[in-house]
Amino acid sequence: MHARTLRRVSTENSCILYPRPQNPLLCASMSSASTKSQAKLARQTVTTWIDKFERSKQTPHGLPEDVLRHALEGYGAESLTWPSLRSKAQDFNRYVTSHVTDCTIHRVLRRPIGRKEPGASVSIYRLMAKPLRQAETLFGANTYTFTFWCSGLWFLSTTDPLFTTDHFHQRLVERAIRRHESLAEAQDSLSILWPMLLELGEQRRKQGRRANVTNFISPLADGLIFGEMQKLVMNTEMTELAAPELIDFQNGLALTHRLFDFFCNGDKRLLILVRTFVGSDKLKDTQRRLKEALDRYVRRHSVVIECLRNRSRLAFDADAPYGPVHHDLFVVPQPSATDYQRALAELDAITSSDDWRSEIDRSIENRSRRHKEP
Repeated sequence: MHARTLRRVSTENSCILYPRPQNPLLCASMSSASTKSQAKLARQTVTTWIDKFERSKQTPHGLPEDVLRHALEGYGAESLTWPSLRSKAQDFNRYVTSHVTDCTIHRVLRRPIGRKEPGASVSIYRLMAKPLRQAETLFGANTYTFTFWCSGLWFLSTTDPLFTTDHFHQRLVERAIRRHESLAEAQDSLSILWPMLLELGEQRRKQGRRANVTNFISPLADGLIFGEMQKLVMNTEMTELAAPELIDFQNGLALTHRLFDFFCNGDKRLLILVRTFVGSDKLKDTQRRLKEALDRYVRRHSVVIECLRNRSRLAFDADAPYGPVHHDLFVVPQPSATDYQRALAELDAITSSDDWRSEIDRSIENRSRRHKEP
């Protein structure tokens, strides 16, 4: 039986077992005990996941030591044919599925179409974790993309700007109706709306308006997530480590390219911090209306959202040929300029609404109050 059902059954049974008198203090006490029990179970679940994650990590980056050797097998003096290229990508996809844990994998295959060169790519969103003070854990992710061409291989690595803590994942396990069994899948699913909000902020600045997207709300499963955008000051070494890098393997040579970091400005890099999740049974009226509006928005503009979601992960802004070719390979169908403008205009209206502003103000106030607590 699902945890949410258990909680409701527990509350209902308390009224059946104690019909006289219906003491509100007693019912509240039992409800509080049930909530604490759910929170404890969620903490234990996430702690177990973290322990399993740490035990499964064989290398700092989470990939097998021989992953590049495996990816380059079969390349030689002769270019691969399309059947050989397709088979190679499928074999590599099976290899990483078996050998890389705590990840999500996205594969694309493009057969020869007109003048377009056939290509295939396997992109791995790999969860990363770093211990914090007071036994907390900070979760981030790297994306490793292996793009196979008939004449060679591109290996791209990028660093995701989105981070969470174990507290967030505990709230997700505790409050979401749908059962979550993977830290990596949960982390990956968070990058739905914030890339669109970032683009909206840039458009507002160009129009002479305030960006006003520092604090944000986004739909997830049956509820809403609350987060904020920050600027993280980094030293030179950290900036270089976070920058996207592409290695181009062609004709027996390996050329390394440091690519444009979309999220970096001098010594500051954008950090997206998702703080908490509110499930459907806890949503207030304004939050419920926002949830419905945002769900409709995501369904209506899914092509634009997916394109911006992959923009930094797959380095669409990199110089030619890498950025444009990756964009052409992964983005099908490709949204038009009109599609972008419609999506941004609708998001502008949602984030200018009274419901959005009141919930953002409430979120800031709650965070400020918690910071003041001893």
